[in-house]
Amino acid sequence: MAEILLLSRSPASGKTTVAGLLSERYDRVAHIDADAVRRLRNAGLAPPLRQDPEPARQHRLAVLNAGALARNFIEDEVGVVIEDIVLPASLNLYLDELTPSRVRIHFVRLMPSLESCHARNRMRDDERVRPAWLDSVYRAVAKASDFAGVAIDSTHQTPLETADRLQALTTRGESVIWPSHAA
Repeated sequence: MAEILLLSRSPASGKTTVAGLLSERYDRVAHIDADAVRRLRNAGLAPPLRQDPEPARQHRLAVLNAGALARNFIEDEVGVVIEDIVLPASLNLYLDELTPSRVRIHFVRLMPSLESCHARNRMRDDERVRPAWLDSVYRAVAKASDFAGVAIDSTHQTPLETADRLQALTTRGESVIWPSHAA
């Protein structure tokens, strides 16, 4: 049966690479990048840390759209990996959107060290982010810490090793957050 994996991370944590490596291991998996969903709005896109209601409104819309895509794939028996920066409030939004699919939902946070994220960010050619923004988001994700699911410290792992660990956690059901009685 198809399942949903929410893969959370700080910027430059390797989530896109790991999500791709994990998705390639299965016959029927859709990889939804919530940032790409967010960027479908090409005019008026608000910077995520701007101090007004617009970024939160746009984030909510991206979660609703990612959730709708996921439900459509699940209805066609296609597993789903959603990657996003998921904090407690957005996890609740995701659960509201995804639980109607009535499949197991996994939640895993990739948490390499901040130094590792900065090193990965410096190696990027195209999607490099401002170091101050990376610091801010990393602190928010780290502050939320163990609010649900499981975390993988991928600081000293290759993307392949991280994908192996992620697959083991999901296969054993250790990362299931819904239904709460699943194991």
